[in-house]
Amino acid sequence: MPLLALVTAPDPNLALVLKVLPALVVILITSAICGRLALMVMQPRVLGEMVAGVLLPAARCCRRSG
Repeated sequence: MPLLALVTAPDPNLALVLKVLPALVVILITSAICGRLALMVMQPRVLGEMVAGVLLPAARCCRRSG
C-alpha cells in the first residue's frame, strides 16, 4: 500500500475552528478586562466592552503594517 494512500487531506472545518477559536478567546478576554476597567472608573461595563471593540481592530491593523 503506498504511503500517500494513508495520508488524509486536512479537514477544512478544523482549520476554520483553529483560526476562529483563538480570535474569540482574545475578544472575550479583552472585553472582560476593559469592562472591569470601566467599572473601576465608575462607568458602565458596556462602555469598556465598546472600547475593547474599538481597540481590537486597531491593534490588528497596526500588527499587519508593522
